[in-house]
Amino acid sequence: MTRFIVINEQSIPVHITHAHRKSIQLRVKDSILWVRAPQKMSDRWIMDFIETKKSWISKQLIKTEKVYISAKEGWLILFNQKVMIGNDSVQTVLTRAYPTFMEMIESQCLTYADRLNVTITSIQIKSMKRSWGRAHASGKLVFATRLIHTDPRFIEAVCVHEVVHLVFMNHSSDFKKTCIRLCPQYLEWIKLET
Repeated sequence: MTRFIVINEQSIPVHITHAHRKSIQLRVKDSILWVRAPQKMSDRWIMDFIETKKSWISKQLIKTEKVYISAKEGWLILFNQKVMIGNDSVQTVLTRAYPTFMEMIESQCLTYADRLNVTITSIQIKSMKRSWGRAHASGKLVFATRLIHTDPRFIEAVCVHEVVHLVFMNHSSDFKKTCIRLCPQYLEWIKLET
């Protein structure tokens, strides 16, 4: 049975899955609230718990609904600026902006890696829906293509974040302190898209 919760006068479907686990997990994806809960937890208790998390759910819905491209209206967002497409296709405009985007990421990552004395083996851009970037112990950094739509300050904060992961593969206090040491505005800028 599909359940619903009303947030901001919008009816949101709630998909509950019971599994062998100790805690409850909430995730918003495609305007659906996905819930994983312990097997013995009643649906009524889960729905009561969800009621206490409406504020968080509302914020997640806003994040997932952010629109970067409106081909119908003839615009897209590049580096946090609305750009009119004109007679070009969305793909043509993105293709023209891509070298600037790649140069921005490469130069920032290499600058911060040099300051930390770490080696980057490769930098890749690929489609990622759940994160903005990823660092591998091998020195490979991967960034989400959707970053091209965001504020350049946020892009820089993500670059700092991923480069620091080459030293600290966690989010410890040392990780955070290193991010701030490299980029004093890190805490402010990393919140621009969250």
